[in-house]
Amino acid sequence: MIASSQTNPVDKNLMLISFNTKEGMKLIMDSYLSNFITTVKVTAITDRDYEPDIINKQILDSRFNLFKLSNSRKHLSMAMDVFNIRLIVKIINIYITVKPVACYFISAHPLNPIVLALFRMFARLSNPKVKLFSHIHDVKPHAQTKSYAFIDLFQFLQVYQSDVITVYGDVLKQMLINRFNVKPEKVLVTLHGVNRVNDSKYTNKSNKVLKYITLAGRLDKYKGIDLFLDTAQYFQEYNNKIQFVLAGRGDLTEYQDKINSLTNITIINRFLSNDEVDDLMIQSFVVALPYIDASQSGVIPISYYNGCPVIVSDVGGLAEAVVVGKTGYVFEQGNYLQLIGYIKNIVEKHELRAELGRNCFDYYQNQLRWNVIIDNLSNRMMG
Repeated sequence: MIASSQTNPVDKNLMLISFNTKEGMKLIMDSYLSNFITTVKVTAITDRDYEPDIINKQILDSRFNLFKLSNSRKHLSMAMDVFNIRLIVKIINIYITVKPVACYFISAHPLNPIVLALFRMFARLSNPKVKLFSHIHDVKPHAQTKSYAFIDLFQFLQVYQSDVITVYGDVLKQMLINRFNVKPEKVLVTLHGVNRVNDSKYTNKSNKVLKYITLAGRLDKYKGIDLFLDTAQYFQEYNNKIQFVLAGRGDLTEYQDKINSLTNITIINRFLSNDEVDDLMIQSFVVALPYIDASQSGVIPISYYNGCPVIVSDVGGLAEAVVVGKTGYVFEQGNYLQLIGYIKNIVEKHELRAELGRNCFDYYQNQLRWNVIIDNLSNRMMG
């Protein structure tokens, strides 16, 4: 029983800050809000385009305030926010009024280190016990990232302004410790949950016909698109009944010649809704992640949520998210023959594929539900 002198956790205020809620970050923000508002009062600051998808509207009305302030539509507009004094004053006024127990910055944005520094400065005057948390999604920006040097600099500053850094996995924790020379106790490992607010459509008795090998998500060069297309080329000769799907938003111009030579591939070159992604994965033998550069991926938990095994390259923290032989397989980055071998194994052994699917869904239910992840995180933040 909680003593009457203590503050009820529901009465404590958390500031949840995501100046960038494009695509994947929008899904993460929805998941965080859906679960944090069940235990604490949340004040969220997001970009202007954010529209939350949250189940419990009654809780939302009583425990949630949303301020849509920043501009994340383009890299230039994000950079201009750094010089927007009126915007920064609004953010500081919200912070002083709310007096949060903790602030959590969950997405990358050049405003983060500036606002963190100001929060720390004003904390000395009005809120000395506030805890400042930051999530670092990519410890090192992807090689092809625009404005790589600036993003790296702002992230470096953000790490040093934060009291606690959260990362998805032990591999990323060690990378962050080595790269930024921070103490291990400053870094908190948490899991990447499934960015969904509804129950999975998967059942182990699903009568959906499996027919795809899928690469889904934002389509950037670091995702290993070349290797995926080479694998499709092999199966076009070996078994052209197996269809490959390359799905997501991104520039595929440099791959067009390869794509044109394939008759066993479907290209969906646009942003897909959650339902579209789920329907695609439920009909897939496997989701492939042949990345050439990565930290971790939100695609893996979504695959598990849909009872679909994964085959990932051994870069970054991807392998850490796979229980080898149970939820999927890990291959040596760039090893075309290993990837093909694992695909054949799953496609040709129906009982194995069924078992892998069940294992994936069980792993989601036991490990990757956001309510469990956020409950543990909330205790650390608000305790």
